[in-house]
Amino acid sequence: MSRGRGGVQASCLRAIQQREDAGALWPTTYTIACDVYRIEPNDDGNRLCLDAQHVAVKRALAGLQRRGLIVGFRDTGLARGANNSNTKSDHALPIESGVSLSTIRREISPDDEGDVEQCHIWITEAGLTRWLAQQQADAARSRNPAYAADVTARTAVVAKRAKAMGMSLPEDWRER
Repeated sequence: MSRGRGGVQASCLRAIQQREDAGALWPTTYTIACDVYRIEPNDDGNRLCLDAQHVAVKRALAGLQRRGLIVGFRDTGLARGANNSNTKSDHALPIESGVSLSTIRREISPDDEGDVEQCHIWITEAGLTRWLAQQQADAARSRNPAYAADVTARTAVVAKRAKAMGMSLPEDWRER
């Protein structure tokens, strides 16, 4: 018999919902850990959490995903901006600049504002609807057909997984 949500799980869900309600970027595991444990930025502007805190949040998020309350997937982002809710997603950059994502990745060096890195994004059912719409719009605006196809394929995989978990999807995604 289930004992319900634990304190870390409840805090994780609340942190995700607060970021979605504020219209901030999709939170990463690390960002959620910093929110849950109320970690303030240091003098350099970085929020640093302990490995134990990060692992506890990863386990809590996995539990929430098993219950179908959230869905998580890998994405790319700018490493130094990962904790900053004002940093643009890696996916917005090719659309605004008109160049491919791989070109942007090659151009960014460790001496610049940040390195591109893999991260795990977490969203609720309500956030999923907004994310799907945003991804469709990004693909439609892109001048790069390969990028648009990649975004569409990646979005379909996330939608399929969310649907398998029991999340309801917008009308135009139900038949895919």
